[in-house]
Amino acid sequence: MLEYQQKGRFFAQVHRGLEATAGDELASLSATDIRPTFCGLHFSATLEDLARIVLMTRICSRILAPLASFSCHSDRKLYGQSRRQIPWERFLDPADRFFIVANVSDSRITHSRYAAQVLKDALVDSLRERYQARPSIDKINPSRVFNLFIHRNRAVVSLDLGSGALHRRRYRQETVSATLHETTAAALIALTGWQGERPLVDPFCGSGTLVAEALMSYCKIPPTWHRREFGLQALPDLDPAVFHRILRTVKDSIQTLPPGLIRASDHDAHAVSVTRTNLATLPQGKKIPLDCCDYRRRDDLAGTTIITNLPYGKRLSVNETFYRQLGDFLKQRCRGATAWLLCPHSPLIKSIGLRTSRKIPVFNGPLECRFIRLELY
Repeated sequence: MLEYQQKGRFFAQVHRGLEATAGDELASLSATDIRPTFCGLHFSATLEDLARIVLMTRICSRILAPLASFSCHSDRKLYGQSRRQIPWERFLDPADRFFIVANVSDSRITHSRYAAQVLKDALVDSLRERYQARPSIDKINPSRVFNLFIHRNRAVVSLDLGSGALHRRRYRQETVSATLHETTAAALIALTGWQGERPLVDPFCGSGTLVAEALMSYCKIPPTWHRREFGLQALPDLDPAVFHRILRTVKDSIQTLPPGLIRASDHDAHAVSVTRTNLATLPQGKKIPLDCCDYRRRDDLAGTTIITNLPYGKRLSVNETFYRQLGDFLKQRCRGATAWLLCPHSPLIKSIGLRTSRKIPVFNGPLECRFIRLELY
């Protein structure tokens, strides 16, 4: 019996700092016994709820089903145990394309790529022995992804139920600098509590990730909209008819976007063009009004929810003057609005000159940021 079948436990990988928000989302999708740990959360779920989680999680970066775990002090042990304990033929055949993601820490096996190579050999040798043929490796578009985690000489081999990182929504055809991870953007939307009760506006839209995630959240568009294959479908105890029923229900639940509910702009014409291209890949994305203008020219922000990833680095020469001018604009032109600003963690935040009602630590990749809320009366 496979480990997830014995224990009824699964694992959600989460970007640093998003564990609590991801836990709330998992609970809303009927996961139970959610427990945070290194790099994510362990949880329990029925297979039906698990399918819904894989299709609808906006904040988790991977959902893993553990197949086997074992002591692993050498490459020989990794090869032998993974051949003996895992019935690879239940998850793929020679016609499939696969890839292995490995991470190693504090162990005698010190190189992640080497560990992945050893596991690949065990998988390929098992299938070659059975079928006299082997599946191919495909890093770009695999039908099956396996995850290997070795920590303190203990290995866990899991099936990636999304067949790859779930933050790759595949709507981003183009990008600009300082782009947010999609899962981070989705977490920021969730943290605002916005549910469409008033318009949402991003005046520094960049490549449009925040407005895309707001659109998907409000309209209930599954974040896996562009995904065609799921490792979930390889679980031997998941009825294919159940999976397809849930997939159909999820897609049939998409709601209509009211005119003007989500809006965006940027002073950079290229950024606006990138946002337009990316939104066009999503249902109703073409409905979102986009303007090329300096934020100070906007006169439609009073009473809205403003959410934005403030420019930094090469995107704009950001200094104390920029923050002070932004604060003045918010005070004078955005009365009745709530502004949520993602800023690099810096003393410059104080230059906005407004009192923050919340200040949430967030990591945008390796960059430590603060997600601040400003109530504008």
